[in-house]
Amino acid sequence: MRSCHNCGLAQLPVDVPQPPLASARPPATCCFSAAAPARERPRASNNVPLTPSVHPPAPSHAQLEGLLAADGKHIDAVVDFAIDDELVKARIGGRWIHKASGRSYHVEFAPPKVAGVDDLTGEPLHQRPDDVPETVGKRLEAFHAQTAPVLGFYGARGKLSSINADGPIDRVWGDVKAIIDKGSKQQLA
Repeated sequence: MRSCHNCGLAQLPVDVPQPPLASARPPATCCFSAAAPARERPRASNNVPLTPSVHPPAPSHAQLEGLLAADGKHIDAVVDFAIDDELVKARIGGRWIHKASGRSYHVEFAPPKVAGVDDLTGEPLHQRPDDVPETVGKRLEAFHAQTAPVLGFYGARGKLSSINADGPIDRVWGDVKAIIDKGSKQQLA
């Protein structure tokens, strides 16, 4: 498990499929942002549609359980990474980027040598609109509204474990691993 160099939050070691044009993009730097700071915009010559794709709505947690059961599978455990919203706002709100290069900085975890200025070019740094603390607060409100029913559903079934995500990466990963191991042992019993 590693820490995001951009905001300091822990990232689980997962293998996520890369979107088209991935070779032209730097890797994602934050667990809250799947897109790298410097994104190459699709062009007609890339044979990539210029309109956003429309995805069908995701199944509800109850529907998901049914789909998995039909395939002989089930969910052993659900992990809630608990962290104070104000800390999330401070970490995400501290991110700044150099637009031309995509270099990212954080006022606490990876500050530039001179505040507000790119280390290599001396050009001004910019904060993405979705990294502004007020916007992060709105995103967190939506997140809590959307996840509360899921947490309630799995909590009522004894499958929910909550861990303190504001801690050393090794401890957070140890907590996650213990939950996974516990689920594996229950499955064998």
